[in-house]
Amino acid sequence: MRLSHHILFSSYFSFLGLSLTKNVPFSSALLTGAVLIDLDHLIDYYLIYKSDQKSVRDFFRVCHRHGLSRYVLALHSFDLLAAAAAVIYFTGFMNPLAAGLFVGFFIHLALDALFNNIGKYSYLFFYRLSRNFEPSLFQIEEIRI
Repeated sequence: MRLSHHILFSSYFSFLGLSLTKNVPFSSALLTGAVLIDLDHLIDYYLIYKSDQKSVRDFFRVCHRHGLSRYVLALHSFDLLAAAAAVIYFTGFMNPLAAGLFVGFFIHLALDALFNNIGKYSYLFFYRLSRNFEPSLFQIEEIRI
């Protein structure tokens, strides 16, 4: 899913969360978590992409053309989401900010899983690790919305 779509959907869910909970920190954290998860694309670009001409324009070009030799995408992982859920559950650390970030993270991954036409295991970090983060795992045929 493109960044603009994530912002649109995340804004909708953030406003929905605000209307249901009347909790500004929760809805703000939801929006933040749902969008900031994409920072791992930027990390992959700067660590993996070999070019002297790195720029914001080039970043979007490379990402949309799937031009990286590997896709780590550490935050795009249902494993990490499950680990976060376990930490929250076992430590009892649940406040509006943590809940909002968790829900935003989940919404982002769910939207990607629904709208990016890729393999069913591609959003599992340890599966990608076992396949050496090969780019074919993220050859996305984006479903038009």
